[in-house]
Amino acid sequence: MLYTSTMHELNNKQMVLLTMLVSFVVSVGTGIVTVAMLEEAPPVLTQTVNRVVERTIERVVTGSSTPEKNTTQPVTSVTKEVTIYAKEDDLIISAVAKNQPRIALVYGLTQSTSTSPLAVGFIVSRDGVIAVDLKSISTDAGVSDGYTIVIGGNSYTAKPMKSGALSAATPLALLKIDDTQSGTTFDAVVFGRQVEPRIAQTFIALGGGDGSGVFKGTLSRFHYGLSEGTTTPPLMTSIDTAPSIPSDNVGALVVNLDAQALGIVVNNFDGDGLVIYPVSRILDLINAVSVEASHPSAMETASDKASAS
Repeated sequence: MLYTSTMHELNNKQMVLLTMLVSFVVSVGTGIVTVAMLEEAPPVLTQTVNRVVERTIERVVTGSSTPEKNTTQPVTSVTKEVTIYAKEDDLIISAVAKNQPRIALVYGLTQSTSTSPLAVGFIVSRDGVIAVDLKSISTDAGVSDGYTIVIGGNSYTAKPMKSGALSAATPLALLKIDDTQSGTTFDAVVFGRQVEPRIAQTFIALGGGDGSGVFKGTLSRFHYGLSEGTTTPPLMTSIDTAPSIPSDNVGALVVNLDAQALGIVVNNFDGDGLVIYPVSRILDLINAVSVEASHPSAMETASDKASAS
């Protein structure tokens, strides 16, 4: 009677709280009894109960999710630019490897190719034009009518390209391999469009001595020339180096670290020692000879241009 009268005295909120308290106590008691029974139960029964609980939880989670909605987050790719600086040694090795097959050894027609070459040059066009130091192939009698050229172990016959420009003050001579019938094409040096030499630029000279020598230095001074009575900009005539190029490098191909041609090592026609004859003058001479070969009447004009430079 006391319990009944007490229940009647409770209001709605108190009834709710009392119900929740009783439910909590019952739940705790049920949990304790269940755990105690599971501890004493055999393993097979415990595994079965665990599986039922896992399946129940899995169904609840699956049922509460929305299948139509894709919750997968998009994958974002991040590209990071990394600058790799090449070592100077690697650039030099690469430049030498690319240009070594373009080096040409020049011998007299009666000279044995087992001896030291008369001169060293390099291929400047795919049809077999070779640039060499003029003084190296000249004698008191002048330039010979023919030479033996060795490129990569193969021998060819070459003749000097007759040019009015050769009568000018140029240290360069061009030889043309007389091998047109075989259709052979040669690996020529690369004359890049953006290869203007710069002070303190590193250069590599290939072909010294027997054609296999390599020399490294920096460009130290540029020399320019301008003919009287002309208004054209001065033309670069030669380049000094630091240190000075050794005497056995005459005719060597000069390239930058990108393996592009900068010039040829020649005897200094204005003094002693060796200098670099710039690639711009090599191209001028090649163009002059090409014009004379295509238009013999233009020989005088080409010669005048060369003399003016």
